[in-house]
Amino acid sequence: MTLLNDRIYNSNPISLYFFTEPFYLCLGDTISISLYSTPFDSLTDMNLVFTYDTTRIHFLESENYVSAIPNFSPQVLESAPGRIVISYSGAERLVSYPVMIVNLSFATIKAGEALLQWEPLSSYMNHTDGAPFDLQLQDETVTIIPLPEIQIEGQTNYCEGENVELKISSNIIIANVNWILPFDTFIGGNLKIPNILLEQAGLVNVNISDIQGCKFDTVFQLAVFDCAFKPAVPNAFRPESEIAQNRIFKPIFGSILPSQYSMQIYNNWGQLLFETKDITTGWDGKLNGSPLNHGVFAWKITYSISPLGSGINDQTIIQGTVFLVR
Repeated sequence: MTLLNDRIYNSNPISLYFFTEPFYLCLGDTISISLYSTPFDSLTDMNLVFTYDTTRIHFLESENYVSAIPNFSPQVLESAPGRIVISYSGAERLVSYPVMIVNLSFATIKAGEALLQWEPLSSYMNHTDGAPFDLQLQDETVTIIPLPEIQIEGQTNYCEGENVELKISSNIIIANVNWILPFDTFIGGNLKIPNILLEQAGLVNVNISDIQGCKFDTVFQLAVFDCAFKPAVPNAFRPESEIAQNRIFKPIFGSILPSQYSMQIYNNWGQLLFETKDITTGWDGKLNGSPLNHGVFAWKITYSISPLGSGINDQTIIQGTVFLVR
């Protein structure tokens, strides 16, 4: 201890250091950075200046806190982007324990290492007699974890009633996975969904966390198709009918429109009489523009309900006969 002006001062250097919480910083999170001081005595004024990397973190605010020192309320000012000044003027007695000077909030905006660095020539703390403290300023490097690459393995298009089997992979070590399926089935803790009966289409939410505790979400669409659907096919038609829909022969799909479609009409000897890939076009009972006599004719219809490129092989072929009435 050193005696100055009839008062006893602590001759040990004052250490100023940052404390970052949480220990691992996740991109997108709000982080808390506290400035602490080792014990000091007879503080009358201070001016502490540090800079930070504005490309990786963004200053939000100085949070309220309860100080253990009466009337000790430092002022915080961002004097320029990336430069924060913490100042105080007053008279404080001996503090025999470490004290938090201020608590600051930052937003993480880019992955990588962000440096919190003091400006030694601009930072000072003075005794009540004007003598400066011997400051030891400790810089801090904040590491921000990047967003991972997340891939869903397995098909995302299914026929109604099929079992879903999906798997997640990533470039990080996954500590936990939660799956939320569109029909409110919740599965936790597995990288794979095996044999879950698919009831309806919708979004699948996947929540994963890494070994540092960072949490990430991804969403993808499951498509469901009624692959067992069969159109209604008339067993007879009359080209001269007074009812318009009875004058041609074609299947009725209703509100479900196939992504692929073809229809062929044959006579009893297997000769192709008519062919179309247009679902709106039916057979009018003619061959090369000439009406055919009444009789029984064979038809073949090929269709698929799922969209092209969906990966579902749901092509359906149905066959039968129709009676042409004259």
